[in-house]
Amino acid sequence: MWAIAIILLNYLLGWALLNRLKFSGGRMEIIGLSFPLGLGAATLIVFLLDVLGLPLHRGVVFGAITLAVLILIYFSRQEIRIGLKHLTDKQERRPRQRHPIEIVVVGLLGLIFFISAWRCYFFPVTPYDSIVGIDLVAKYAVMFGKINSPMYSDLAPILSTQPYYAPFTALSQILYRLADLPYGKIWLSLMFLSFMLTLYAHFRARLHPVLAGLLILVLAITPEMYAYTLLLQTDYANAVFVCLGIIYFYRFLKESQGSHFWTGA
Repeated sequence: MWAIAIILLNYLLGWALLNRLKFSGGRMEIIGLSFPLGLGAATLIVFLLDVLGLPLHRGVVFGAITLAVLILIYFSRQEIRIGLKHLTDKQERRPRQRHPIEIVVVGLLGLIFFISAWRCYFFPVTPYDSIVGIDLVAKYAVMFGKINSPMYSDLAPILSTQPYYAPFTALSQILYRLADLPYGKIWLSLMFLSFMLTLYAHFRARLHPVLAGLLILVLAITPEMYAYTLLLQTDYANAVFVCLGIIYFYRFLKESQGSHFWTGA
């Protein structure tokens, strides 16, 4: 229940941000972008709560994210109304011809995602750097309700630099451990799926469907890349944000749309 709630809140937060930025894009692109943007914003909220001295308990964190979603929706109500009208307008909804390869791509991508999500949900964190770093920070933060927990003093003799990685991954673990997920890392699989959907939307708009499908599947099953959707590390999430930032900054240079600049930023 709590896991579904935080996933929905992440998607809603990202969707509200896209509306606030007046982002123009297809449905698949919006769905794909909503989760990384929403999760990124949610981790920033967790960090700000900790800085303000508020306890990182489930009610406080989920309540703050819900409040942020409602505020964004309120200030983006005009953009949301226009977007919903566009989606429901019969004259605007022109059926796009689908290529049979898209069914194959969606099916295979779904299978690849299922394996990743299953392993993230049922298998514990295994990389050493995460066990004594990212995930350890999250465990203690959930236990004590703050990031600056006794971990840094109690375990100081046996810790090196692992707890001091860039904070996004540890903050994401805090969010999903608060949702009663035993290992927290299901967000990593959702990041993987969202990234693939966004890239496929870009490829599909610019290339033949067969080529777009082959490219996205080759990228998804590249062993080194796919392994990082199962192993809790900073690398894959950082790569997703950097890649999306470059894509939308490039689109800003080509199309001069301010929303692309701010999305990339």
